[in-house]
Amino acid sequence: MIAAVFKVRRGTPLPRTSLPRTSLPGSLAHPMPQFLVDTPPPFNTPVAIADDLLWVRVAIPYSLDHVNIYLLRDGDRWTAIDAGVDDARTRQAWGEILAPLGGLRSLGRVILTHFHADHAGAAGWLQNVSDAAILTSRGEWDALVGSAEPQPADKADRFEAHLLRMGCDPDEARMLRERSEPIDSKMGPLPEAPVMLDDEPAIAMAGTAWQVLSGPGGHSPAPLSLVSPGRDILLPGDQMLPGQSPFVGTRPEEPGETPLGDYLDYLALFDGHVGARTLVLPGHGLPFRGAPDQLRETRAHHARRCASLVEACAGRPMTVRALLDALIPHTKLGMLPLRIADLLSHVNLLRRTGELEPVDEGCVVTWHATPVSARRFAEIAG
Repeated sequence: MIAAVFKVRRGTPLPRTSLPRTSLPGSLAHPMPQFLVDTPPPFNTPVAIADDLLWVRVAIPYSLDHVNIYLLRDGDRWTAIDAGVDDARTRQAWGEILAPLGGLRSLGRVILTHFHADHAGAAGWLQNVSDAAILTSRGEWDALVGSAEPQPADKADRFEAHLLRMGCDPDEARMLRERSEPIDSKMGPLPEAPVMLDDEPAIAMAGTAWQVLSGPGGHSPAPLSLVSPGRDILLPGDQMLPGQSPFVGTRPEEPGETPLGDYLDYLALFDGHVGARTLVLPGHGLPFRGAPDQLRETRAHHARRCASLVEACAGRPMTVRALLDALIPHTKLGMLPLRIADLLSHVNLLRRTGELEPVDEGCVVTWHATPVSARRFAEIAG
């Protein structure tokens, strides 16, 4: 059964959410955007939010408890945006979702915005039961294939060494190494014969053309976003989330990379395509309007974080671990790897702009501020 359509007239103020703000490092400081609905619908319940366009919340076994999947009608067939994790609950959910829409065989295409398990994990299984085509970008496909390969035997050793270079004490590094043992990733079998959308300027869905936006994304290698100028709707995956920035972290395997630079560059792809009334259908959270404010505050959030790092390193060289204590004190042990990765992405961007320089002391790296001003980030924040 499809839930009632949420009708919102042009010019009518949208209700603001009563959901709690998150405490993640990427939470934004300014008021939340204008949401399409006040409370989320039940899991596995398709909600019609535009002509031939359904929104479904599917449960995932993480602290962020859901992923949004969107279904767009093309005649008697459907295109799904993302697939969810591969577990028994998600497989059952897909049966429930598609039963009133023509069954599993009515699914013609699945577009994967990016390779993370909560979005792409069930893609292979879904293709097997529906014969749907799988569409994504080359960068995301390569990452998806790589995630299925055996991990290097020395991965835990290198992870521990990375933490020590970040300034973790030996006990922290050892305990985090022990926690880094492989877990069930909820990634199912790989799909077959994927179609790459990198070179496609547009794709037809729900009776209209959707422009394909892709490039290095920071949150993942080359995420896909889709925008319909005619309907003023944006499908950004995780690249634009309501009230927060997605996680953008530097990987231990590539400690010198600058994913935050990629992410900020990716946001520029949206600038010419969204306005205050654009309906944004994110990968998590509630659909919303107010994209320009969201983009502005996301940039300002990262600018403030960069300015805080420069200020912290002005007095004396600091390790990333020490910077974490200065900016986000009392971080729990289990959150250290993510927050170190997040800070390192900012530190590496500041190195690229010439505002921080590393001092490599062999087993640990410290950072100090240079005379170069933080004007670039102040301009972004303004």
